[in-house]
Amino acid sequence: MATINALTFYENASIESIFRKVLKAGYDSVGILYDCCHYGVGQPDTYVRAIEALGSRIRHLHFSDGDRKTYALHFPLGDGNLDLASMTKAL
Repeated sequence: MATINALTFYENASIESIFRKVLKAGYDSVGILYDCCHYGVGQPDTYVRAIEALGSRIRHLHFSDGDRKTYALHFPLGDGNLDLASMTKAL
C-alpha cells in the first residue's frame, strides 16, 4: 500500500486536487496520509470536512494539534486550537 502526503499547506491543495492525485495513480491501494496539523494550516476552515470527504481513502494519520498557522509545529493534543473532537468524530 502506498500513501500520498498531500501537502495542503504548501500546494494550497483542495480536496478535489488530492482526489485527482490519488485517482491518477490508478491503484486501489493508494491512499491519503492525513496530517492534522498540515490540513489545519492548508485548509483552516475545512480541515474537518476534508476528513469526511476523503473518508476511506485516509490510510495513515498523523494525529496532533496545531495553531492553523504554522505547518512545522505539531503541538501536543490540547495545546493548539484544532477541533480535535470534531476531527475524531469525522474519522
